[in-house]
Amino acid sequence: FLTGSPSNIHPTMYDGGLRVPPFDQNRDMTSLPLIRAAISANLPILAICRGLQELNVATGGTLIPDVDRRFHGYPTDFIERAEGEPEDQDIKYGPAHSVRLSGVLGEILGAEEIMVNTAHYQAIERLGEGLVSE
Repeated sequence: FLTGSPSNIHPTMYDGGLRVPPFDQNRDMTSLPLIRAAISANLPILAICRGLQELNVATGGTLIPDVDRRFHGYPTDFIERAEGEPEDQDIKYGPAHSVRLSGVLGEILGAEEIMVNTAHYQAIERLGEGLVSE
C-alpha cells in the first residue's frame, strides 16, 4: 500500500529539472526500491496520491514537477489568513472531481465512477514501463 504525502518526489529520481519543495528524499530512497522489489515478486500494489507517482517513477516514468497551481494544489493556498490561523480543512480537502473506473479498482468497488479530491503539485507526465492509464 503506497500512501499519499504532502511531499513531492525529488526530480533527480526521474530526470526532472524544476525543483518544487517540499521533498522527502528518505522516502524516495526507501519506497522506490521497495516498489521495484514488489513488482519483481509479483505482489499486488495499491497506490494512491504520491504513491501512484512513486509507482510511475519506480517503473521509469516521469512527472510534471509543478502542475499549474491555478488549477491544482490546495484551495487554501489562495486564502490569506493571519499567521498561526489554522486552515479550514473542509475548504482544503473539499473540492472533488469524478474519475471513471474501468479496471480492477472498479471491479473491487463495484463502481464505474467515483468522486475524488486532488491536491497535487506533481502529476504523471510519461507513464512508466508496464503501466496502463485507465
